[in-house]
Amino acid sequence: LQWFLQNKPNVERVNVSVNKPNYTISIEESIRSLPSPVARIKYVRDFVYSSTLGAITKHTTLSRESSTGVLSHSTSPTGKYEAFFKSTMKDGRACETIELWNEGYPLKSVVLTHSKGLYKDTIFGNISWSPDEKLICFVAEKKAEEGKYLWEASTELELASSLTKFEYKPDFGEAYAGRSNPGLFVYDCIANTCSAIELASELDVVPSYPLFDSSGNIVFVGIHKTPGPRGIAGFIKPSSLYYIKSPMSSGRVYVRLTKEEFMTSSPHFSPDNKLLAYFAVPSLVISHASCYEFRLISWPIDDKTIPTPSVILKEVLKPTDHSFPGIFGFQGEFVSRRSGFLSDSIHYLFNSYSYGNLRVYLLNTATKELIHIKELVQDNNTILAIHEDFAIVRSTSVCSLPYYNLLSIKFDDKKVPKISTLCFGQHVFPSPLTEKVFVTLNSITKKTIEYGPAEGYLYYNPNGGLSKQPLLTVIHGGPHSNFYEIYFNHISLYLMQGYAVLIVNYTGSIGHGKEMLESLLGKISRVEVEDTFNLISKALETYKAVLDEKNLFLGGYSYGGFLGSWLLAKYPKLIQAAVLRNPACSVVDICHAVDIPDWPYAEALNAKMKMIPTLDDMKAFYEKTPLYAANNIITPVFVQLGKKDARVPNMSGLQLFNILKEQKTPCKLHVYPEDNHSLASSDGEEDGTLNAFLWFESHKNKQYCCLLYTSPSPRDATLSRMPSSA
Repeated sequence: LQWFLQNKPNVERVNVSVNKPNYTISIEESIRSLPSPVARIKYVRDFVYSSTLGAITKHTTLSRESSTGVLSHSTSPTGKYEAFFKSTMKDGRACETIELWNEGYPLKSVVLTHSKGLYKDTIFGNISWSPDEKLICFVAEKKAEEGKYLWEASTELELASSLTKFEYKPDFGEAYAGRSNPGLFVYDCIANTCSAIELASELDVVPSYPLFDSSGNIVFVGIHKTPGPRGIAGFIKPSSLYYIKSPMSSGRVYVRLTKEEFMTSSPHFSPDNKLLAYFAVPSLVISHASCYEFRLISWPIDDKTIPTPSVILKEVLKPTDHSFPGIFGFQGEFVSRRSGFLSDSIHYLFNSYSYGNLRVYLLNTATKELIHIKELVQDNNTILAIHEDFAIVRSTSVCSLPYYNLLSIKFDDKKVPKISTLCFGQHVFPSPLTEKVFVTLNSITKKTIEYGPAEGYLYYNPNGGLSKQPLLTVIHGGPHSNFYEIYFNHISLYLMQGYAVLIVNYTGSIGHGKEMLESLLGKISRVEVEDTFNLISKALETYKAVLDEKNLFLGGYSYGGFLGSWLLAKYPKLIQAAVLRNPACSVVDICHAVDIPDWPYAEALNAKMKMIPTLDDMKAFYEKTPLYAANNIITPVFVQLGKKDARVPNMSGLQLFNILKEQKTPCKLHVYPEDNHSLASSDGEEDGTLNAFLWFESHKNKQYCCLLYTSPSPRDATLSRMPSSA
């Protein structure tokens, strides 16, 4: 288990510096520092790419002092400067600073007095440098003075502040606890000062994705502060692109670039500064995910009129024959945040979920020709950085440890792309297990199973011996997410232990066209449950010589726990044992207790959120809640909960555990005190993975639950005690 945990390093940053004809590629990674639940060991690996030799050599691996306390990092366009956002101590108090470095040496630093908590993610974007490398723009939480206690107040101002010290302040939810007031800030590298850019009150927007143009003006995405659910929920609120002229002067001018749209993200200028590219959704979506459009705005603009963007790639409703399914992101996690133009200012490189893969696409913005880059042979490829005419891509699959590719794209006289790749930098933790793991994972076979629009991906070892392999079915959350073929520690662990694994992308999953995504709305607890059952059935029928129908196991996380609970209730003779991690077991209880309270209305009713649900609404929530069919569950269930989960409060999983315990269904509950919804600490991952495996092992070949699979019909496998609506 330790081998698997430490062989999946996180990529913290990627930097490309130039000394032609050579390019130095610096990749900062981190691995778990066991046994600490949260600490990570950071290190930097440098590689040198020779464009004349077409080869990559490893240069150094080192730990840098600059990584101590780093919250975020950004490199200037030429690679000359580096900016480190740090958490540190000054005069005995915690504070945040910006450090400016030049070629590995610190130049200056400043304490941030007006901001705290840098926002650097898929909703708020990244750090942006001005073209002359004198300014840095970013989004951070505006710092509010901490109110004193009543008895400490000595002035009228302090007294007024003390009266609101305990006033409730809603925040953005799960990943943004205590954060609700982001602002736009600019660091002046010459003057070594940081100042806030106060947005005009009439804009009434939350800033995200700041970006400098060639003149030092700022483009940003504004998420409108319309009334609505708490939580950031930028994906269901209107948004627009805005432009600030002369941002460092008191006479700054604000220009609205686009009309109302949704999920606006990832603006990028072309190298010649004649095009502004971005992604957006044209109309309101309630599913927390959608199919994006790719748009262009000619630059510079006329300040007096709102420009009309050109739509280069439109939404795809229903792809045919596994053609391009559209551009997809999930709940603000837009994978094309590292997208961008190549040096010709015509071709654009981006990522998108496509069926069970994360693919890299090359778009000709002039002709609208789109190419899936098949030279990247793995199933999952994530763009980490784009420089001139090459990109650094992280490649992996379910059975392949992550490594890097240098993706080079050159064009002939007819603008036909010539694509090549160079592999480098696979991380391998030294261990006697390494060879055994590689031999086993390299022998794994993948088969695609289809049932209607739903897909499953079956992994098994064809050289597994005479005995049949137990089958673990893994169900993703969302529901509008997907399982793409990335390397997962726990899946590899089960494959090493002789299990077959079935990954399910049911109706409502992204990467299959907009129609499939939205067809689940209002139909949860039925369509996706039948999809999962039928995919399991088809796998057993098609590969009956390989799969052990008497030992079927189930793992579900978040919405996967919701779906898994329904599967156990509707087909109680099917699954031998189940593990549910932070399961969303009750639509009733979470309709106003979560950080995305619009979610139950969208999924259960296909409707917008209401602050006060009607009796009919609550009845629908009840009918779609698996807790109220839990008396049907006879399968042993292991529940794992993060105590700090704001996305799916613990009451849902705890209630399921108590019901099962009361009716004497075998069950177990683990609660991880420092984990939120992701259960991503080493406690949540290491303990959760190991105990889940032991739970399945302890219930192999038990007779009280799983009977020999005989029925291809969901109806035949369902007990009669279900609510009539279910």
